[in-house]
Amino acid sequence: MHLLALRIKAAWHSGKVAAVLFLDIEGIFPNAVPERLVHNLRKWRVPTKYTNFVSNMLHDRVTMLRFNGYSSNAIQIDNGIGQGDPLSMVLYQFYNADLLDIPNSKDEDAMAFVDDAFMLAVADSFEEAHIKLADMMGREGGLAEWSTTHNSPLEYSKLALIDFAHRQSPKTRPPLHLPEREVKPSTSTKYLGIIFDQNLSWRAQQAHVIKKGTIWAVQIRHIVKQAWGITPKYIRWLYVSVTLPRALYAVDLWCIPTQNDHSGPRAMGSAKVTRQLAMLQCAATTAIICYSSFVLSSIYAVKYHLTTRIRLYQLSFLISTISGPRYRFPAFSDLPII
Repeated sequence: MHLLALRIKAAWHSGKVAAVLFLDIEGIFPNAVPERLVHNLRKWRVPTKYTNFVSNMLHDRVTMLRFNGYSSNAIQIDNGIGQGDPLSMVLYQFYNADLLDIPNSKDEDAMAFVDDAFMLAVADSFEEAHIKLADMMGREGGLAEWSTTHNSPLEYSKLALIDFAHRQSPKTRPPLHLPEREVKPSTSTKYLGIIFDQNLSWRAQQAHVIKKGTIWAVQIRHIVKQAWGITPKYIRWLYVSVTLPRALYAVDLWCIPTQNDHSGPRAMGSAKVTRQLAMLQCAATTAIICYSSFVLSSIYAVKYHLTTRIRLYQLSFLISTISGPRYRFPAFSDLPII
């Protein structure tokens, strides 16, 4: 998510636009070919003992169907990676790694996380960017060939195309013409749980967060009663460990910390969504501890928490980019939450 937003903004800074085609792959785990997976593991120089372990694990498997007192004969399983197995997520990262080799210039890019993948093209206009996307789909060794060799059919009806440009850009957004169908640009789509809009204003994502937070606040109020229900101690644990992580997922991407120490009359940053989150914090605090002064102080706690959380994520992203994923993202319980 962060790399995608960074790539788009880098294109804007160079005076160009970015077109992104979000892919939808059918049946990733049942359709995976074990031989292709083992080949990719060896290609990426995974130690032989692990490659042999995966090969033996996926070899000579059978299953049975049982319903209404009937049991079928053993059915041989030739394809697929064990869905539900924690190892399946790691294995599929190797299985679709060839997607990353499709781009062949600095204006092309591809990223994938399991079945969430996309193709990106940067150009002076969206027409040129769409030509590059179509070429990435149909060229030798391109996406169409990958889909065939890896037994991973694309759901063309669910492809999402977004033409990213600054909100003041007058460039037109034509449809993308592929051999299979015509894909019209969308104004927004969800990728890895975050709603990306064509201007990266994050308004749709912020509205989604407020709606989700409101639902959680109402649910908390339903299970907190003076005569019965969960005690405030456990409600606070539930709020800190479940509500906050879900509501503030990737907050450093869609929220800018507010700043009042400047000459202008209005606060800089995501002031509106910060106020809305503060009101949700007040509602949750009222459900936990019914003290008005505590509720008032929670407004300032939200601003402090958002700013601290965003700065920590930005710092950890910078460190992980330079030195690799060795830096641990701080848990929400590491910060004092009122």
